[in-house]
Amino acid sequence: MPKESMLAEKYGNEQPGAECITRLELPVPGIYKQLAFKVTPEFHYEFREYAVTHNMTTTELLVNAFGLMRKSGV
Repeated sequence: MPKESMLAEKYGNEQPGAECITRLELPVPGIYKQLAFKVTPEFHYEFREYAVTHNMTTTELLVNAFGLMRKSGV
């Protein structure tokens, strides 16, 4: 059985398919690792707007989205 990541261990109790994404308590900002990838301006705008309208940071949105993808087996 593969070892789960630290995020999967910490947030593994969340239910997939929840009606709204719950706000995660992320680690202290000083321990983040910078990600760099390119997206279209349209995607960037929509991603940022989604995060703002759901009262979360883009980092929280990305972590939540990744967690839901892992749980769904995609």
